[in-house]
Amino acid sequence: MKGQVSKFLFREPSQWQFWLLFAFFCKASIFILLLCRHEYSSIPGFWGLTSGDTPTYLEPIDNFIKQGNYSPDIRMPGYGILYMPFAFFFSQPVACNIVIILQLILSAVSVYPLALIAKMIFKSTNIFYLVLYIYCISTYTNMYDDALLTESFATAFLIFSMYYLAQFLTGASASNRKLFLSGLFFTETIFLRPAFAPLIIIVPAIIMIYMYTTQKKITIIKPLVFIVSFIIADGTWTLSRYEKHHEINPLTVHWLPSFENSHILSLITLIQAWGGDWTMGASDSQYNWFVMKEDSIAGKQASASKNNIFPDQIYTSKFNYDSLLVLRNNVQQYITLSDDSKLSQLKKEVVLNRIREASSRYSNSVKAENPFLYYVKAPLTYLRRFIANSGTYNLFNNVPLHSLNYFQIFVKIIYSLFYWMILLFGTAGIIILAKTSFQNLSIATLLVIILYTVIAYPMIFRQPEFRYLIPAYPFMVIFATYAISNIKRHSSN
Repeated sequence: MKGQVSKFLFREPSQWQFWLLFAFFCKASIFILLLCRHEYSSIPGFWGLTSGDTPTYLEPIDNFIKQGNYSPDIRMPGYGILYMPFAFFFSQPVACNIVIILQLILSAVSVYPLALIAKMIFKSTNIFYLVLYIYCISTYTNMYDDALLTESFATAFLIFSMYYLAQFLTGASASNRKLFLSGLFFTETIFLRPAFAPLIIIVPAIIMIYMYTTQKKITIIKPLVFIVSFIIADGTWTLSRYEKHHEINPLTVHWLPSFENSHILSLITLIQAWGGDWTMGASDSQYNWFVMKEDSIAGKQASASKNNIFPDQIYTSKFNYDSLLVLRNNVQQYITLSDDSKLSQLKKEVVLNRIREASSRYSNSVKAENPFLYYVKAPLTYLRRFIANSGTYNLFNNVPLHSLNYFQIFVKIIYSLFYWMILLFGTAGIIILAKTSFQNLSIATLLVIILYTVIAYPMIFRQPEFRYLIPAYPFMVIFATYAISNIKRHSSN
């Protein structure tokens, strides 16, 4: 019996049909359970999860189909181009349901090439099995397979890109076709997540280094094969936006116009100066303190705002707590004015300019008078918040732990431990392989993706949303499994 189970679970890696079906069974089981989280959708008839970002992906395509105009063009069409074929033939709810089924399929398919990447790099079948089984049962990336957001597609396409690139960098294949496919999938990843755009320079540089170290010659042909799809796609996108807006913007806007043209961006920039919580909609966030009326703030926050919300270290010669109270009054006045369409635009602009001026003056004073807080402590605070989370924050739709039943609490605890295991062993794997990465460029590429993700989002962009870590998470699994395998090998010896 034991032999039969072992034979079933540890089949040859080359049996791709079995592994794809197995991965689909695991991912689909979790997917079905995740669908049970949602009691309400902003799109009637849609099964999955939507967010405030969802309309910015769908509306341009819906407008393009109906009017021939991709508008508003504030998002690169990476998600829209995958939604568009279904939106042509079906109603929006049906099209969206097909999209999340496609996300599930690609998520399941990506498990196998991720395991093959590990096998190619480490020449180990055991690591292949470890990566495949660990990633199959992980929920950290699955939590967005049923969501109309970019995380699921971006993760799958990044894995596909790295799979074809690993074939090239490990010497398994020197095919230009596979290098082109790697670049094509990477281009789609950037169109889904423009924050990855700087890597389109780093990866070709790694390819050039590989060509020099293996063939002792510098060539631009191979890097060009990788990058050509991005040049064509982004060139077309940039040209279309230039014709419409008469400005050159090769990617997309960093902030939505609705943020820039209101009080929102000013408040976010101010709170980011000291590393505060600017999560919109969270009852205990500093952003929420500004936009909600005193009697609407839940719990003890209303009576203890000064002590609980803002630490004393953030204040400068330009502002104190009373200054923030004045700013909050201006913000709430602006919100009230914005809700009344009959009031003059000039009056709204006057209040908005006061908000912008005060926010800018306060944030600049933090930068000038407390550079350690602005340049060091705030980014590190966001880095801690970005990584040090439960790993299951969205598993049961953000329901507090005390509101879950015993089984849900058990599942949440198990998967939180699972997340921290991947995080800790992944970090150990990165440390162990750091020196090796200088000789093994496949390892170096995965390491660059992880380090870029954990540095760029929380420390440079100051956007520590947990979901931004998801595309790098599969590669953390690879480093974690190597560390586990390495520890097991040393303990055996």
